[in-house]
Amino acid sequence: MDLASLKAFFVRLGVLLVMFWGAGLPVSPTAAQAPILNPCTNEPFISLLTNASILKAYPQIGSLGNWEVRIELVKDEITRAFSEFTETHQGQVIAVTLDGVVQIAPIVQARLEDVIVLSGNFSAAEAKEIAAIISTEPLPVPLSYDSIRVSGRGTRLGFSLPESIEAGVLGQVIAIVDRRLSLLEVSGVLVFGVGSHQISLDLPGGFSPEVVIPALVRPGLLELVDGSIPEGCTAERLTPGQVILTTEGQKRSR
Repeated sequence: MDLASLKAFFVRLGVLLVMFWGAGLPVSPTAAQAPILNPCTNEPFISLLTNASILKAYPQIGSLGNWEVRIELVKDEITRAFSEFTETHQGQVIAVTLDGVVQIAPIVQARLEDVIVLSGNFSAAEAKEIAAIISTEPLPVPLSYDSIRVSGRGTRLGFSLPESIEAGVLGQVIAIVDRRLSLLEVSGVLVFGVGSHQISLDLPGGFSPEVVIPALVRPGLLELVDGSIPEGCTAERLTPGQVILTTEGQKRSR
């Protein structure tokens, strides 16, 4: 199958298939890349769905034998509004972003319902990592990986948080990290640092830290964004790798 075929976006039986292609991992922003506004409105792009609409996400093997991430959405007013939006915006673009970076900007070809499948050149570990990230709410503050120490008893990873972090926000971060570890099936032990702005993760011996670091430090805001171009606007359609400012992203940055 050629690259063009792999990048094709299609709808079958109401299932939206979205492809995160490339090396398999989600596209990340390049350094010094500032978020862009919607050129048609000069306002942030409108976010249609976020992690809050995810009922569950899990890795699976697709019909072609490749690893995928299946996302099942909750059935509420937001997802119903999303379905109605896709019905009235066929031929227009809905961009899929992760942490504000466009992963793909497919054209809507039919009304979309409550299942999304992310498919690409994933390994089993990568599919599990993506499912773990998007199954939780996004981190409310940055979590930075900063150290690693290996001993005969195992591996200790060090992470840092803003020094001014409030207790309630710290609790949220710990809950999200703990949930992601559970989804990754990692039996690590979290240790709080002095001043409540450092976290250490003790992993059992032989466990590869590369499996958990990306899943823990990525903020994890998944969005489906209105990328439609109204009549009279001459803007180019969104493309993978672009960093965009969305209504949800703007709200979280305040």
